[in-house]
Amino acid sequence: MSSAEESALKLTRYIFTAPHWILSLFLSLLLSLPPGYFCLSLIYHSDTEFARYLSTLSVHFSALLAGILLLGIPALVSAPLTKLLVTLCGAKITFRRTSLLSALSVIAVSLFIISSNITAALIPMQSHIASATGFALGAGFICGFRFLILLAIAKNSISILLPSSTQTIASALMFFILFPSSFIILIIISSIFFSIFAFLFVKTVEKSTKKTLGVSGIDLIRSFLSHLSEGSREMEEIFSRIGITVDIPVFVLAFKRRRCDAEIYADLFSSRSTDISRSTDDVSALKAVVVVPLIHSGLTGDICGGDLPKALSESIECAVFVPHSMTNHDFDLTSSRDIGKIVSAAKKALESLDFRHTATPPSLISEGDVKMLGQRFGNAYMLIYTLSPIPFDDADFTLGISAIREARAAGAEHVAVIDAHNSGTEYAEVITAGSKVSYDILKCVSKITHTLKNSDEYDIKMGVSFKRENYRENIGHFGIRAIVTDVSDVRTAYVLIDGNNMVAGLRERIIRRIKHELHIQYAEVMTTDSHALNKTHAYKFVGDIDPDAVENTVIKTVSAALSDMEPVEVAGSTEIAENIHVFGEHFTAKLISIVNTITSMATLWIIFAFISALSISLTLFSLLVGHPF
Repeated sequence: MSSAEESALKLTRYIFTAPHWILSLFLSLLLSLPPGYFCLSLIYHSDTEFARYLSTLSVHFSALLAGILLLGIPALVSAPLTKLLVTLCGAKITFRRTSLLSALSVIAVSLFIISSNITAALIPMQSHIASATGFALGAGFICGFRFLILLAIAKNSISILLPSSTQTIASALMFFILFPSSFIILIIISSIFFSIFAFLFVKTVEKSTKKTLGVSGIDLIRSFLSHLSEGSREMEEIFSRIGITVDIPVFVLAFKRRRCDAEIYADLFSSRSTDISRSTDDVSALKAVVVVPLIHSGLTGDICGGDLPKALSESIECAVFVPHSMTNHDFDLTSSRDIGKIVSAAKKALESLDFRHTATPPSLISEGDVKMLGQRFGNAYMLIYTLSPIPFDDADFTLGISAIREARAAGAEHVAVIDAHNSGTEYAEVITAGSKVSYDILKCVSKITHTLKNSDEYDIKMGVSFKRENYRENIGHFGIRAIVTDVSDVRTAYVLIDGNNMVAGLRERIIRRIKHELHIQYAEVMTTDSHALNKTHAYKFVGDIDPDAVENTVIKTVSAALSDMEPVEVAGSTEIAENIHVFGEHFTAKLISIVNTITSMATLWIIFAFISALSISLTLFSLLVGHPF
């Protein structure tokens, strides 16, 4: 993985779910207490009746009360008020997030107050002047900070100014009650300039993303947050403007229960034994179907292509397997609307199947770090590769096309080259065309296709099973599924886990148990590379939490598939899904590039904006008021 990709990956640690609003507001009150001690000097230098009353109380009680009044109460008021005003502006935000925003603002103002008092200890400045200056600048800063955050969810940048300033206004009112002075002007000035710099930063980001991707970066952030909180599909509308149109092959391999000789004999004399009725009977008797569209599962949650396995499962009345094809995120669907085209292509392929009751035993070969398991079912070839236990990631779409062409050149009519996607780390490398691994994969494809083409065929038995357990183990809705084939007393287990990837080394543990405990000669464990669970994290590997639980469930699933073993007929076919909208080549590279550019720019911009807004605010305040600092 490149350094740019590593930098982009690190940003995912900042994506999180906001804590419960009660916790956030409690923290707001709790964190407002310590700064109250620094604000005691404000009370002792104030002539208001309320301040004089506070000065008669004990030092600790007076300090705690000052902190609650200046910081705690504005936070409590701002949280519900911000949500209300944001809603009135036509945007959406949860009470959890407004409460968290209030808590973060309390922390920011506290840091300003503490920093100003530390500065006062180093230079000649009265403590009450230092506290007032720190509070005023902090109140102005949170106005700009909140404006920056809320701009990400609101389409109208002007209307969002009011909810952005609620905590600043509430803080200013409490400050004026305790310590009426010209420092209110400093709050106003600093609020204006911090907000201006926040607005300029947002516009800079928008210009940069529009130039690179053709869409607004703020719109992307807004739609992503909307997807997290409400399941909105607004992101699809944005992505549909930047994608390209492609035609993709959809491979289908179907198993159906084999009819007995009496049924076949009866069909020979049945008037209903037409091609149409046979096709209908074939589809209705399906036991399991493997569907491999040359498309990537993504982008996040159930948007774009995330619903594809579900849509295929609901359209085909049997156990559906959707393993990971040789593609990467450049070939994510831009919209879930195109899922229907892939489903239609799969169903069309099912209608054209020519079933037979024979298949070849499996073949296993290796080249370099690549291991490939393959089996031929009539004129259909299913090839599965892995580099496990070496970590690896997706493969380029061009490499996937090359692998299919290599197999066809070797004699395969219908072929699926499946990425087992079963050995992952956060920094695993994508397999690119031209790399040594890519050539090893192509060599494996050519060799195993030749081997399988020349292998004898025998009657096939097959069993299928699936279990929806251990969702907490980073396993999605479709759980763990298994197909076990038996050809000439050679058994092969194909296990598919609905997950993003698998922790490195777990595949070997599972296969070892399958062979030793269930006496199965060949096995492969795959993941779907589903991103349905990856709303707030870049990676959620199967086995990260409890690998033993995953192992045990796989063994149970394969054992159940063995119990389901019976004679079957099998057939494969390929159809083309046309006019499919995907992100396009190099989209991922562009996205990573713009993220890293913005990240690098943001650091310098924030430092520049902070110092500039601070300096301008203090200078203007000094010129307007002439107050000594």
